[in-house]
Amino acid sequence: MPVDRITQVKDLHLTTAFCWDGRPRAVLAIPDNDVHRALAAEINARVRKCGGGDLPVFVNKTPEELLPRGNVIALGNLADNLFIEKLYFRWLCFTDRWYPGKGGYEVRSIHNPLGTGTNVILLGGSDTAGEAAAVKKFCSLLEPIPAGAALSIGWLLDVRLGENLKPPADKNQAPPLLRLFVDGLEMPLGYNEASRLGLMYYYSGEPRYARAFIDAARRTHLMAQADHYHAHHNALVWDLIEESPLFTDDDRLFVANEILEHALGGESGGGMKALAGGPNAMFDRHAGFIGLSALTDIRYLARDYPRPEWQPILSAVDSYFQPRLGSYASGSDLARGTYTYLEALLVYSLLTGNDKIVTSGALRAWADRCAAMCDPMGLLVPSGQYDEMSYPYFTFRKAAFLLKDPGLLYLAEMRRRAGESQDVYELGMEFEQGQAFAGDIDPRPPNNMTGVRVVPLDDRERREFDPRMPPEKAFAKITFRSGFDADGQFLVLDGIWGGPAGKPIQDANAILQYSEGGRTFLVDVDPETQNRRSSYVNHNVLSVTRDGQAPVPPRLASLESAADLPSIGFAHTRLDPYMDGSWDRHILWRKGRYFLVADSFRAGRDGVFALESQWRLLGRAALSEGGFSSTSGGPGTAEPFERTIVFKFAADARNGGPRSSWPVRSSQIDISSDSVRRQYARDADPVINRLRPTAVLKLKEGDRTGIAALFFVTSKSKPRSHSIAAAGHGAFLIAGDEPAWLSMGGEEGRFERGPLTAEAGVVWATKSVVAGQGLARLELDGQVLLRSDIPVDAEWDLVKGECVLSLDRPAVVEVASRGVLKLGRGKQQLSGLPVISEAAARRLSRIFDQDVLTPGQIVDEPIRPALSAPAAAAVKEPWPEAAVQALKIIGAGENAQVLVGCEDGRIIRSDRRGRTKWEFQTNGPVHVAEITSLPSGGQVVLAGSDDEFLYALDFETGKKLWAHRAEVYPETKIYPWWTLDGQAKVRSVLAADFNGDGKTEIALGTGGMQVEMVDSGGMLKWRQSVRYGLPVRLLALRSSSGGPPALLAGLDFLSSQAGLFRFGRDGALETPDAFPSGRQGWDYTGISALAVLDKNPERPLLAVARSGAFNEVEFYDISSGRSLGKTGTGDTVSGIVWSDAGKDPPAVAATGAGWVMALRPDGRVVWSVPLPDAVVRLWKTDDETVAAWCRSGDYFILDASGRVRARGRASWAAAMVATSIN
Repeated sequence: MPVDRITQVKDLHLTTAFCWDGRPRAVLAIPDNDVHRALAAEINARVRKCGGGDLPVFVNKTPEELLPRGNVIALGNLADNLFIEKLYFRWLCFTDRWYPGKGGYEVRSIHNPLGTGTNVILLGGSDTAGEAAAVKKFCSLLEPIPAGAALSIGWLLDVRLGENLKPPADKNQAPPLLRLFVDGLEMPLGYNEASRLGLMYYYSGEPRYARAFIDAARRTHLMAQADHYHAHHNALVWDLIEESPLFTDDDRLFVANEILEHALGGESGGGMKALAGGPNAMFDRHAGFIGLSALTDIRYLARDYPRPEWQPILSAVDSYFQPRLGSYASGSDLARGTYTYLEALLVYSLLTGNDKIVTSGALRAWADRCAAMCDPMGLLVPSGQYDEMSYPYFTFRKAAFLLKDPGLLYLAEMRRRAGESQDVYELGMEFEQGQAFAGDIDPRPPNNMTGVRVVPLDDRERREFDPRMPPEKAFAKITFRSGFDADGQFLVLDGIWGGPAGKPIQDANAILQYSEGGRTFLVDVDPETQNRRSSYVNHNVLSVTRDGQAPVPPRLASLESAADLPSIGFAHTRLDPYMDGSWDRHILWRKGRYFLVADSFRAGRDGVFALESQWRLLGRAALSEGGFSSTSGGPGTAEPFERTIVFKFAADARNGGPRSSWPVRSSQIDISSDSVRRQYARDADPVINRLRPTAVLKLKEGDRTGIAALFFVTSKSKPRSHSIAAAGHGAFLIAGDEPAWLSMGGEEGRFERGPLTAEAGVVWATKSVVAGQGLARLELDGQVLLRSDIPVDAEWDLVKGECVLSLDRPAVVEVASRGVLKLGRGKQQLSGLPVISEAAARRLSRIFDQDVLTPGQIVDEPIRPALSAPAAAAVKEPWPEAAVQALKIIGAGENAQVLVGCEDGRIIRSDRRGRTKWEFQTNGPVHVAEITSLPSGGQVVLAGSDDEFLYALDFETGKKLWAHRAEVYPETKIYPWWTLDGQAKVRSVLAADFNGDGKTEIALGTGGMQVEMVDSGGMLKWRQSVRYGLPVRLLALRSSSGGPPALLAGLDFLSSQAGLFRFGRDGALETPDAFPSGRQGWDYTGISALAVLDKNPERPLLAVARSGAFNEVEFYDISSGRSLGKTGTGDTVSGIVWSDAGKDPPAVAATGAGWVMALRPDGRVVWSVPLPDAVVRLWKTDDETVAAWCRSGDYFILDASGRVRARGRASWAAAMVATSIN
């Protein structure tokens, strides 16, 4: 944009006067102690010796108090001098207990920091030795003056770094505080090449960095063009170094004008529309950093180059931030979203001096929420948006200093464990690295974050996401944490499916991670969809579909109860409504031993329900009787010792509902290309085991069914053994090392076993201990041990005669041998209480002497028709040595020809029996192969390879006719996370006469986020970038008015939006949202299938399958673009075809939840059939039948009425050939 440029360099205020004609013109700002008074006296002695007078000495004064009166010599650092602390907060110095390091010092001038025309001489050190050295150096610079002259000094920069700030021999292992200042390490958010070089000059004082900075600024123009995620430090850094004599006035004018250009652009002060929405709108990180870029740019310009337009922009920034400083509502609940949103608010708070975020308690709540997402190994819990470099290290350090909390400092320093245990040293995903905020507190493990910890949800989020949720039931996270040593038990449950509107990660009520013994076993990592398409089934939840359908789940889980007692922890959460019913999750933690997760579903209407208990495990998984296990460490890993997590399951059918044995569906997800694999690389292969005990049951409204999972970690050094059996009505018997009964919400909350009777929401009882949540009465052998007027949480040791009570409000409690007690809120411990008699102990022991039996296999009735269908003829594998990725069949019967694209890069033409006619070798997997006719005559094979080439091959001979190289172009290269490893892998191909000239053009969708169009000779005609995702679904959409077809490109894998891009004949983008979903902007959903029905030319129909955060099939009238109906499917739609049966045929769709269903264009379900595993591929076999191939390797033939006519077993390619060629 045109900018009225700056033509004259500002007054640099290079000279700092201390005395004039013997009278002081400056003051000393020092810490309040004798050591620093002595150093101040040393300075004054030198001033007198040089012809000046004593400078006044002040303690505990701020820059605002002293600088308007004159220049200031500041001595000390952040930890001991209030004056320096305030400069530090405003990003005007870095001096603290870490920088300039042990014994190091800095002597530097800070010029006109507040616009008062006065300067600061900073004599800084991290310790007394360094501060003394700084004073000595400063005094040596003062020279005697003649009478009547000014005692002054010019620009100063003399830095001597302490030995502790030297990088290690292997710089890649540099600790977190040092990484920003080491050449060649990761570039963190908030910086760019130029601003980082400028800061390295400030930090080190080395002239080479000053030269490198100005060279980078001129070469890259990043001071003017950086986006808001890499810009807010530009003006801050320049303000620190601008006066250096290493820069010319021409340099200064150049940088000032670059900052001016940036300030007026859309990434800064010109982008204030991003801050609209009023004070009640949710905080947005993008808006926040646009605002911070404006604040830092314009704060610099307003002081030195004033203009009338600056104040309205600064006021707009204030109006955005100030109403949000008292809230801890995160606009994003994604893993790194929480702390990076907090970062933006902290930056504003510190720069402006508005401490409301601290005084309101918001910072404390924010910090606790961040802590919930940090595991004992110093890694961030992956959820939503994450990578191995993500961790709130600097955020914790700031919060620790501001709150004077050694526990938060401990959490920050836990990050060092990531390097020690997993070789993860990088720390790139924080915006505000640099200042260490090193004060005088030492790290100590937090004392308020162990046990069961409920992290509250800010009420602004509750109102935004679900205003019907009672405030007292809303929560952000629940953590179960044994401690902060690396070997501790750690589980975290999510209470919100978060992310801003464009990043919906549906994980409310999901377990995000479980770690124990220094290993992570259970994860929420979702590389299968790269978290651009994350629905409930991609998390550790109980997923549910009814007759193949499912509505969108709620945003918030409700907290029904929680307890933290010496032996157990407990939480009960609920989603209601949930998938045409409600889902209760009970988590019991037997501290130091095991977890039990009991999921119960209540049907809200009649139907056939498919329930999948989703678990995502690292390690080497194996199925076993009654469950499964997964082992980490041992052979093939860097960790020699094996540890195994064991899962045991028990079905829980209530109210006489149908039962299931919950057979396990299993699959694996490769995470070798996901950098987060490094978090687990030392003890686990880059694979996630997706294990899903599944029940398919016909339920009536009100029926309950469920499953309980008991899991524990065992090893040779610490062997454990537990098992579980259901005992009805939410009760379970746990056998093994420590037999126990568990009852959750039994009949009227009453528990009776042997001599024990309890009235409670939850009762856990062993031979020696009874614990209850919501306990109103506890009896042993007829004696009332405890009775309360309100439910309390209590644990009674029957052998020791001790009781611990936990009360959330005052209560009147009757305790055996103690009488009636009036107890206040909190934990109470009582001793000297009755113990169990020998006779009662024998009776109690007998109730545990039962074997846990694994029930026999039960075939779920709704699946029986598929499993009992007639067997199809045996199928021979045509290509037994090939991993087929693409398949095309031409013709029928014995004359049929087959074209195959393979993982090993081969393109094979064969007959129906697999006899090869020719092969062609490419240099990458072939995921797409098509056959078309070109003007040159004859049929041509078009094959897209991951080697970035589209190949045209002669159909008869396999000879290469030409090859077109696809490219990753500059406008998309800057978004590597939306490309396939930064390569233009060809993943879709479509040939048609797109421009109406009678010739064939070929469209291809690439991993470079591009649609390219080439002519019949392979020459590029046009290209278009498609933001944001990969155009893997291409369709030639014919116009009802005749003429050439339009090209539709649907984004799928890596997609952030379910847009259908429509291109005209010349490549012009007509719309990025043809056939819209109704969701604006990003929705983390892709186009997984497209199908056209043009049986009636006057009313052609389009079926669009979307998969991701939102799973659905939607139907459109092609002529008008109007939506006709929509069906939510609750899981990935893996295929859709139009049936040819009848006058008004339905579309047949298949899903990852194992359903095949027929749908009318209005969205009504005609029929739905459950199959025993996820359906991965669907195809038509003839006019009236379809074939569905399941992940298990089984395939099923279904007729037009949904009847399963046959079943077989083969690879999908072999099954397709066998069923498609008659």
